[in-house]
Amino acid sequence: MEKNDMIKIAILISALLLIKLGGYESQIKTDDLRLDTLYHPDFGASVVDRQCVRFVDGYKLKFGILISNYYTIMDSLRLNLNDDGLVDNVLVLSPKSLDAIETPCRFSFDTNPKRILVEVINDGNGAAKIRGVYYNVLSDTGGVLSHFSGIFHTNNGFKIVHEAGANYSWSYSTEFSVTKKRLGLKQISKICAFGDKADSLNYQYDNIDLGKVNIPDTLANQCNCDILWSKLDK
Repeated sequence: MEKNDMIKIAILISALLLIKLGGYESQIKTDDLRLDTLYHPDFGASVVDRQCVRFVDGYKLKFGILISNYYTIMDSLRLNLNDDGLVDNVLVLSPKSLDAIETPCRFSFDTNPKRILVEVINDGNGAAKIRGVYYNVLSDTGGVLSHFSGIFHTNNGFKIVHEAGANYSWSYSTEFSVTKKRLGLKQISKICAFGDKADSLNYQYDNIDLGKVNIPDTLANQCNCDILWSKLDK
């Protein structure tokens, strides 16, 4: 083996060790890879202190895109979003500040954390494109009280389920249709329960554009179950 070849191999091994020791996520440079990138929000004048930097710096390469380390991948669903025969993904991402984690970081810089739904379209060449990012379809309640229950397949798309409560409880399911160009709100189903008694309501929609809905407000208000609970608690 020639000397130049040995030097090249040594450099490659050193680079791989640095990536492994330094953490792969922090080594990714978005300008180098030129992949679609999901950045963290603009924190304005807020200062990210030293104990919080690791929750903001760097990116992870997942689903063919780069995702800021600010986000945790809570859930994902594989499905065809644009009728091209390729498997795409819908992601549920949550800011680290809403995670139930032990950390000295107080996340004071993150004044308005929002969970997001992201459409990721597979381009068939090992990479992907971000088609849509939605800030208004998921509960922003964090920690152990998180209302998010999961994302599931339906006949024509998928649904997101939120649940909360014990004696007084509720379940809220939002069903979305999938078309070549966009997602649409198709149905909302809610169940309000008191003990072993429950009442339910269903609302049908004509594939409303997701930009025109606001699910977090309803979830934050206990799905407006107060009237049904008062009827059940008699």
